[in-house]
Amino acid sequence: MPGSHVESLSKLRRIIQINSVCWCSKKFKAIKCEDVCYSQHENSLYIFTLRTKNTYRLWCRTSVGDMPGKEIVVVSESEWQSVKLLTAVEDPFGGLTVEMADQPMDAAVFATKLRASISCWRLQGKKGVWMKIPIEQSSLVDVAVKEGFSYHHAEPQYLMLIYWLPQGTHSLPGNATHRVGIAAFVMNDRRELLVVQEKLGFFRGKGIWKLPTGVVDEGEDIFAAAEREVKEETGIDAEFVEVLAFRQSLKAFFQKSDLCFVCMLRPLSFDIKIQESEIDAARWMPFEEYVAQPFIQKDELMNNVADICLGKIERKYSGFTLMRSTSSISGKERGLYSNRPRSSLEEYAAQPFIQEDGFMNSVADICLEKIDRKYSGFTLMRSTSSISGKERDLYSNRPKSSLEEYAAQPFIQEDGFMNSVADICLEKIDRKYSGFTLMRSTSSISGKERDLYSNRPRPSLEMRSNMLISGL
Repeated sequence: MPGSHVESLSKLRRIIQINSVCWCSKKFKAIKCEDVCYSQHENSLYIFTLRTKNTYRLWCRTSVGDMPGKEIVVVSESEWQSVKLLTAVEDPFGGLTVEMADQPMDAAVFATKLRASISCWRLQGKKGVWMKIPIEQSSLVDVAVKEGFSYHHAEPQYLMLIYWLPQGTHSLPGNATHRVGIAAFVMNDRRELLVVQEKLGFFRGKGIWKLPTGVVDEGEDIFAAAEREVKEETGIDAEFVEVLAFRQSLKAFFQKSDLCFVCMLRPLSFDIKIQESEIDAARWMPFEEYVAQPFIQKDELMNNVADICLGKIERKYSGFTLMRSTSSISGKERGLYSNRPRSSLEEYAAQPFIQEDGFMNSVADICLEKIDRKYSGFTLMRSTSSISGKERDLYSNRPKSSLEEYAAQPFIQEDGFMNSVADICLEKIDRKYSGFTLMRSTSSISGKERDLYSNRPRPSLEMRSNMLISGL
């Protein structure tokens, strides 16, 4: 730590005029980051270093707001007083986090300590400062803003402020850019869809039957939000099956974008009990009747969503199912949504006949090792003979691409999430996997263009729905 500080002081020395008495090499080496103190007197800024346990040595003075700045001169020790800096925790990106809940103080004391701390942090070469001020200490916000801090985000119990110490534009990540919601596609064995009419919002009083929808709570998984919203709005217990598609709308909610995941759920109960505060009515409606509503027919996005749901009913569409894995970095469980079917090779290999037959057992072992990327088979390489001019086939176990080498790394193998992502990428290369593509549509509500992501080419819903309605 002292070494890095000496380097920052050397850099400071090159850009300002200094008094040689103050910057002798011995004092240079003695300076430690945690020992820097500060005091302000009129329009001058004094910075000190810890000399012994209870004494300090003044090493520079400059104009307030100009550190690093103009000419630094030595002043007498009678002109200074020591100030304890704010407590801050370093982050992995060269910045600091200041938790004011752990160090309560009045605004006047805070102002002095904050100015001292900013000067010290700048000398230390720190970058971004994150300051979390609890609502009980809201009087400190005005002081921090006047010193150059700006708002980042607010939560019910605190306000987060940021300060960028280096020159130029800051590179701190912005506040959350998206709100996440769900739409629930729940169908019973009679091909009836669970639909609601809302008391609030755009659909209020319009007589339109729609899918249950809602917003994902903080810290809540998408699948859990879908199950919760269906239960809250209709009283129906339902089990998540898969994500069918997702829609993105830009600047939809207080200039934040909105993501809505269309989720398919399997009903576990069937008696409806509506949420009276938000829902006017709920029912099980024949799918064809839902599709035939003028609003569904006219709204391009709703048309696309209904078409995807119809494809799922007819088993011509595959959505994204949930794959749980544990991170080797954080140790936390994470959810990966993909449309890769789970291999049944394990079931095949477990058959008694396969277990008892040595040859079949060995073949099954090789196949399992290939799936786990622990075995490299022989691939075909075509080439033309310079002698006969004919095409010849060479079979070798040379790696197909460097992706397999990437996937074979111990870290990738051990991390469930990274392992699953590598599997999906390999399957995409082998054309055995289909991801989500973009379908653009215009909202009949806002008139704005919206993006729907699905893994199915868009067919004509109008033609298909007319066939259903006419009984064909």
